Amino acid sequence: MSARDRYSPFVSLGRETCGDPEAALGREWLITNGLGGYAAMSLAGAPTRSYHGYLVAALEPPVARTVLVGGLDEELELDGRTTPLSSFEWAGDQVPAGVPLLRPDGWRRLQSFALDGTIPTWQLAVGGALLEKRAWMIHGANATVVTWTLRRSPGDAPARLRVRPLLTCRDHHDVRPGDDRPPRVTIEGAGASLLATWPGAPAALRVLAPGATFLPEEEWLRGLRHRVETERGLPDRSDLFAPGTLAFELRAGETAALLLAVDGEPVTAGFRPDALLEAERRRLAGLIDRAGAANRDPFLQQLVLAADQFIVRRRIPGEKRPGTSVIAGYPWFNDWGRDTMIALPGLALATGRTDDAAAILRSFAAWVRDGLVPNNFADAERAEPGYHTADASPWFVHAVQAYRDASGDEGLVTEILPVLREIVERHLAGTRFGIGVDPSDGLLREGAPGYQLTWMDAKAGEWVVTPRRGKPVEIQALWIHALRAVAGFCQARGGARGADAGRGADAADRAALAADADRYDAAADRAATSFRARFFRPELGYCADVVDGPDGDELALRPNQLIALALPEPLLAPEQARSVVDACTRALLVPGGLRSLAPDDPAYLGRYGGDRVTRDGAYHQGTAWTWLVGPYCDALRRTGATVEEVREVLEPFANHLRDAGLGSISECLEGDPPHRPVGCFAQAWGVAEVLRSAASSSSNGSNHSERSTTASAPSRSRPGPPSGSPSTVRQPSSARRRSVISAAASRPPDWACTGPALAARDAPRAAASSAATEAAARVCSARAGSSATVARRPTTDPSPATVRPRASRKGQRARARPARSGSSKKRPTSGQAARRTRTAARACVVASRSSASQGTNAPASSCSGRNPSARARAIARACMAKARPARVGGSEGTPRARSGATTSGPAPTITVVPARASRRRRNEWSASARSGSTPPATISASGSASTASTRSRAATIACSGAARADALVASQA
Repeated sequence: MSARDRYSPFVSLGRETCGDPEAALGREWLITNGLGGYAAMSLAGAPTRSYHGYLVAALEPPVARTVLVGGLDEELELDGRTTPLSSFEWAGDQVPAGVPLLRPDGWRRLQSFALDGTIPTWQLAVGGALLEKRAWMIHGANATVVTWTLRRSPGDAPARLRVRPLLTCRDHHDVRPGDDRPPRVTIEGAGASLLATWPGAPAALRVLAPGATFLPEEEWLRGLRHRVETERGLPDRSDLFAPGTLAFELRAGETAALLLAVDGEPVTAGFRPDALLEAERRRLAGLIDRAGAANRDPFLQQLVLAADQFIVRRRIPGEKRPGTSVIAGYPWFNDWGRDTMIALPGLALATGRTDDAAAILRSFAAWVRDGLVPNNFADAERAEPGYHTADASPWFVHAVQAYRDASGDEGLVTEILPVLREIVERHLAGTRFGIGVDPSDGLLREGAPGYQLTWMDAKAGEWVVTPRRGKPVEIQALWIHALRAVAGFCQARGGARGADAGRGADAADRAALAADADRYDAAADRAATSFRARFFRPELGYCADVVDGPDGDELALRPNQLIALALPEPLLAPEQARSVVDACTRALLVPGGLRSLAPDDPAYLGRYGGDRVTRDGAYHQGTAWTWLVGPYCDALRRTGATVEEVREVLEPFANHLRDAGLGSISECLEGDPPHRPVGCFAQAWGVAEVLRSAASSSSNGSNHSERSTTASAPSRSRPGPPSGSPSTVRQPSSARRRSVISAAASRPPDWACTGPALAARDAPRAAASSAATEAAARVCSARAGSSATVARRPTTDPSPATVRPRASRKGQRARARPARSGSSKKRPTSGQAARRTRTAARACVVASRSSASQGTNAPASSCSGRNPSARARAIARACMAKARPARVGGSEGTPRARSGATTSGPAPTITVVPARASRRRRNEWSASARSGSTPPATISASGSASTASTRSRAATIACSGAARADALVASQA
C-alpha cells in the first residue's frame, strides 16, 4: 500500500465553488514546515491578505517570519494561444475605468481543488488540456515546492508553461510599497538557478527550476490590493517584483517543478521533486498511523493532519536541543502559553504524539517565572515573553496531568514537579498582576490596571475591553483542579510517613511532599466550598462570570462557566450543571462555536469587522469561538449526553473544513447568522478541541464516557457535589436534548433570552410539567435512598441500571448493591441507606406511560420483586425516565420549562399505592387512577401527602394528566 492510500481526501471542491470568484477569494489554503514558516493564498490565486505568499520563512523559528515570495504569475501557451492561470486584485486607482479589479481571470480555468492530505492540488482546464498543480513545504526547512503536471493535451500537442515568481522581503505583518530598489538577482550555473538578495536583509532567496529557461525581464507589480486587510481597516496595498520568467516545455505526463527556498537550506542541493513529494506523503501517512486513524472517518483524519501544522520548534534558553511549541494561529499569531496548553491534549495526545507533548511541557517549564507560564512570545527569538496571564499556569498543570494520564509517563511529572510546586506556592502567596489567593475565601483573584489576564484578552490601545478583574469563574475551576493535580503528584511521591519517613537521604523530601499534598488539598477544599456558595445563581439558572469585581459581581451569561463543568471535579450540583448547559445551549450555541456573550445582553455585538478598535470591541462581546465546542461537549457528557448528541454538535465542522481555511478550523465566527468565519483562518485550539471531542466521540461506545485526559489525580479524597444532591445527573431523552441543540443552532439571535426574562416567558407553559416532576422527585427521594441515586443507562443500552450511593467526603468506596429499608427516623448511615435501596429494589413497580392524546394513563404493568434485573429496570424506568424536577429561574423562583416539555393539559395528580396492599386494593387504586377519580392516597402537584399511606416502605406511583413523564415511581422507607 502506498503512502497516499493511508488517508482519504476530505476537502474537495468543484466548479460550483472554484468558478465563483467571491467563493474562491473567500477560501484559503495553508501549508507549513514545522518551523513556524508557511505558505498561504486564496483559492482564486489572488493574495487577499498581506500575509499571503508562497514562501513565508521563519528565520528565527518559530518567529521572524518574512515574506520572500508573495505570489506566482502563471500562464499556459497551447496551440499558439496564451491563457492566464493566475489572478490578482488591484486597487481602484491602478485600473482604468471599466476594467475588472480582479485580473487576469485565471480563476476561470480552475476546474477543481482538493487537499491531498494537506497538499493543495488544483486541476486547471485550458481548452482540451488538463494541468495539475501541487504545492507543499519541506518539513523542517524554509522551502516550498510547486509542481505542474500536464495530465492531458489534445492531440498530444506540447504546451509551454511560463511562471514569474513575485518577490519581496518584508515582515509578514508589514505592508509597504516597493521602494524602487529591487533585489539583486543572479543566475548561477546551468539552467534556471536564481539567487535574490536584498541590501541589509537577514536572508537571501534561492529559486530552482530544473529544465526551465530563464528570461530576464524585470517589472514591478504595483497597487496589489489585499481585500481582507481593507475589511480590517489596515494598510491594504503592496508591490511585488518580478525578476523575469521561467519557461517550461511540457508534453502529456511531464512535470515542471519549482523550488523556493531560503539560501543555505540543504534541500537546494540535489533537488528531486518526486522524491520530496513521496517523502511528504509518507510523513502524512505516518501521522495518520500514529494517531490510530488509518481506518477511521476522513473527517477525523483531516483534523489529525491539520493538528500537525501548529506544532513547531522553538529554542530554549540554555539548552542545546531545540524545544517544541505551538503556533496559536495562522497567519499572524506566534506561540502563546494559554493557547498551547489548551491545545496540547488535542494536538499531541489525541494524535498519539506524546513525545511532542513532553517536549512542549519541558519547553514551557523552562520559561516559568514567578509561578507564571508565558502569555505570548515576541516576534524576535531572544526577546523576553510577556507574562500577563492568570490562566496559562493552571492550564499548564492541566496539560501535565493530561499527558500523564495519556502516556503513563511519571518520569516527566517527577522532572517538572518542582516547577508545578512553584506555580502553586507563588499563587498561594501572590505573584505578579495581582494574581493570588484571597485569604477570605480561598479563591484566586487577579487583576491589574491596564492588563487583560484571561483568555478574553482584547485590548485596543489603553482600552481593555473585557478586563474581568476579580475572580473569574473558569480561573477558579482551573485553580482548584491545579491544586488537586499537584496534590496528587506530591502524595504519590511523598510515600508513607511515620516509620518510613526517617529512612534514607530523601526522607525529609518525602515528608515535605506529603505535607504539601495535604496543604494543597485543604486549599482546594476551601476554594471548592466557596465556589459552590458564590457562583451559581438560582434566579438566573447559570453562574456569575466574575465575582468580587471592581464594580461588584458580573452576571452576564458567558461560556466561561462551561470550563468549570468540563474539568474533573464536580463543582456544581447536577441540577445546577444541567441548568448551566441548558442556558448556554439556548443563548450561546451556534453551528460551529459558542458565543462569547448572550445576544440579549446590552453589550452584545453580533458582527465582527471594521478597524482594529471596532474588531477588538466585538472580539469577546458576542463573537462565537470554535474552541469552546470542546468544553461544551465535555459538559454535555458530564451531564449525561449520548455520543450521538455530541456528534451533532460537531457536525457543522465537516462543512467548515471546506470553508475559510481549507482543511482547518477558524478562530471564531460572527455571533449573528450566518456566522461568517472571522479572525485567523487556522487556529490551534479550535482544531485541537474539535479533534479531541471528535476522537472521543468516534472511538468510545459509552454514552456517558468522560475524557481520559482529565482523570483525577490518584489516591486523593475530594468532596463530592453539594450535600443532598445525587452524583449522577438524570437527563432528558436524546430526542429532547437534540431538539434543544438543533433549535439553539438554528434560531435567530434575538430569540435567545435568559434570566428573569426567560423565566417569565416560559412560566405559563412550564407549570404543569414542572409541578409533576418536582413532586415525583420529592417522592422518589423521600426517606428511602435519599443518599443514593439510580444511574439510568441510555435508552439504547439494554443493560440494567446500577444503584450508586453518593460517595462520602472522605472518599469511602460506595458499594453498588441493593439495600434493605430501615424504619429509623434518624439520618440514615451508609449501611442503612444501602438496606433501604435493597428494599426499594424489591418493591413491586407499576409504571404508567402518560398519554397526552387521552389525558389518562396507559395500563399499568407490574414486575416481580424477586428478579434483580427486573427490579433494576423497573427502578430505572420509574425514578429516572423523564422524571426530573424542572429548572427554576427568575427572581420569584418561577419554574422554567425545558425544550420539549408539555405546555398544556390538566394539572397532574400523583397516586401513591402502598406495595403491601392487597392485590385487590392495588387493582382498585390503579383503576381509579386511570379513570381520573381521586384514589385513597394522593399527592398533590405541590408534593404534599394527603394520607399517611406515603409512609409505607415501598410504593408505586401512577401519573394522571398530560404531563411529559413516562413513569414516575417512588420507593418509600
